[in-house]
Amino acid sequence: MFDLLLRITLPTSKELIPRTSDCKGVVVDYSERVYQILKRALGERATQIHIEISKASDSWSTSSSAPKHKHRTLLVGISIDPSKASQAREFGPSHEEKKDAAKFRDFWGDKAELWQFPDGNIVESLDWTAFGHLGYVGISEAIIRYILKLRLQVDHSNVVFCAEEFNSIVSFSPADKTSYTAARQAFETLERDIRGLQDLPLHVKQIAAIAPELRQASIRVPESDPRKLAQPMGVVISFEASGKWPENLAAIQRAKVAFLLKIGSSLEESNEAIKTHLGLEDAQMDVENLAFLDIVYQNGIAFRLRVQSDLEDTLLERKTRDKTLERHERTEASELLAAAKLKYTILPLHNQMIATYCTRLAALSPAIRLVKQWFSSHKLSCHFSEELVELFTLQAFLRPYPWNVPSSATTGFLRTLYLLSRWDWRDEPLIIDTAESLSASQKAEINTRFEAWRKIDPNMNRTTLFVATSQDASGTAYTADGPSKVIAARMTSLARSACKLVKERAADIDARSLFQTSLRDYDIVIHLSPKTIRSLQRPEGAKTSVFKNLDSLTSATKASALPLLESPARSLLDQLNAIFSGPLLFFHGGADEDTVIAALWNPQLHARSFSIHMPCSFKPVGGDEGEQQQLYDVDKQAITAEIARIGGDMIERIEVKG
Repeated sequence: MFDLLLRITLPTSKELIPRTSDCKGVVVDYSERVYQILKRALGERATQIHIEISKASDSWSTSSSAPKHKHRTLLVGISIDPSKASQAREFGPSHEEKKDAAKFRDFWGDKAELWQFPDGNIVESLDWTAFGHLGYVGISEAIIRYILKLRLQVDHSNVVFCAEEFNSIVSFSPADKTSYTAARQAFETLERDIRGLQDLPLHVKQIAAIAPELRQASIRVPESDPRKLAQPMGVVISFEASGKWPENLAAIQRAKVAFLLKIGSSLEESNEAIKTHLGLEDAQMDVENLAFLDIVYQNGIAFRLRVQSDLEDTLLERKTRDKTLERHERTEASELLAAAKLKYTILPLHNQMIATYCTRLAALSPAIRLVKQWFSSHKLSCHFSEELVELFTLQAFLRPYPWNVPSSATTGFLRTLYLLSRWDWRDEPLIIDTAESLSASQKAEINTRFEAWRKIDPNMNRTTLFVATSQDASGTAYTADGPSKVIAARMTSLARSACKLVKERAADIDARSLFQTSLRDYDIVIHLSPKTIRSLQRPEGAKTSVFKNLDSLTSATKASALPLLESPARSLLDQLNAIFSGPLLFFHGGADEDTVIAALWNPQLHARSFSIHMPCSFKPVGGDEGEQQQLYDVDKQAITAEIARIGGDMIERIEVKG
């Protein structure tokens, strides 16, 4: 569990000249020289350096000489202190200390140079600013390559950093931080633009970000390309308390729509570079949130604005406690209240918390992106919210015992997999003290609440994972929509398999193998058409009419194309879940690049006698009517055909196993 892992190819036997007269051997002597050189070169940047020598041949013929060492290597693991390793310029002894300055120049060679401070003091120094944009990992790598080349004549081709393969999984570049900063600045611009509006009926109390792009936690960095279809980032706005809000849930939703329309028209009047579009939610009831406002800037940055009403929470809470209402009405109100608290209260706090930790812990952001990619590669993203995955990764940083806090994305990623592999979620809650403020009594209360849930729901049909934080002690806010027990068990199984693979192969592991998933275990594999998905995501893909006289009215230009409510693949997945969640369990990565939706048949749906409450399409099976009662089994062929009809051109082909 090191932050840097590198492999150094040993010189040939003739080049290995012993420096000592002991019996340790030339290889051990060489490794000690490597250790001393790296220890001096890295200084306080490294908190631990471990060297492992690859094994030589176990035996050889007594009539021949021992095999040569040309294929042997040194495996070097280094733990990094990010606060020290981020220094791009390193200062040595004062120029007046002739003896120490001479030793410094002798060790570092031409890299050593003089540096004069404003007070006139002159010291020896090393300039690594050329690698500063690569972060502390890039600076440390540059130091290692330089000093091994200078002191031991180790060519750069003979030094291989093992974690570099992870960069091909999720692209980490120096421009990522700039892109996230630009997105945050664009959000601050939006906040100023809205707060600058003078004709709103109520004063703005808060404008909060809830998008992963605005907390440096998205797999792909935000883009600002006006030539592409905008990808809106979520934002919520709340207004001051006022008696003007109607005391009716359905009326509040329509008042929200009026607010959004007013904000949109006012923004367009105040700034010509802004275009707004009112979009409708896929709401099933008139008491749910009905609309959102897409705000698109000329540079391609887009935001999706939703309105919060404190009165709505009050009315929903009052409705959940009203014993005169039917039980299903109180249940609906409870679900709506939980969803509202998550979106308008917990997510803004979560966004602020993750953004703060990503600033404090440089390795957290890329580690989160790797963990999310792992969930996506194994088609689990549709069952785990992005915020829940972020909490898993954050816990590996906040509770790293018995190791130090991860200082690299690779280490943070592997520690998170180790955490998931060992977490017994059936009998243990996951308590994440995000604000470092939970007392022993508060943690005891959370454990008591978890035990109560397990007594109420021993089969874990409603609550499987119990994840509590400083902002949400209920433990169910992040897992209200899943995952189910089957999905949680699959997550644990995959994490354990990954940890076993890492332990067996160590530095020889192919990083890509941790992100490869097999489709053989699924009963149905739906291959989506990449061409159709790309056409829907292009600005001209919004054309909805095939009639020439209506084409000019319905076709979208690059300047006026409406952002999509969600990605085409996710939209299809939502429809399939809404219709076939009983007979099928669907899996999808969630990313736009994942063009495969997989599914498993529900094993609990077996042949049964006829009833009017059949959960899905059934067909008659079994023996003759005169001998036994007619049985009915799931009509898998009909369900598969219906999936193909719903998907239409988006589905390229469907593979059915068995």
